[in-house]
Amino acid sequence: MANDSTEFTLWYGPILIGNIVKAFESEWTWYGTLKREISSDQGPLARRLLDFIGFCKEWNERARNRSDPPDAAEFDQFSDLLQSGQWMTKDSSGRANIVAEAPVFFEGGDVTWRVAS
Repeated sequence: MANDSTEFTLWYGPILIGNIVKAFESEWTWYGTLKREISSDQGPLARRLLDFIGFCKEWNERARNRSDPPDAAEFDQFSDLLQSGQWMTKDSSGRANIVAEAPVFFEGGDVTWRVAS
């Protein structure tokens, strides 16, 4: 079960993705703003994660066009990241919560996620 902290760190395995600030939970979904720390010079996995984050932002922008919404199957190219069980948040005490599938990233730094049950 998630706690009531308002700040978290977001991880993919040992890679710090960034800090999540102004986090809150509503109806089993967490929301916050990501201050990204990951960089492409951290290696191939970091570059793959950055590709996923960029794709997710772009896909969500396209999803705003309700007359021509993008196909969710476009995420299949990232199934390795979505099904890995490696996404997690950590609170200030270091307690980890596994993220269900993967966080969802938006332009402007917004991020949402659900804690795995």
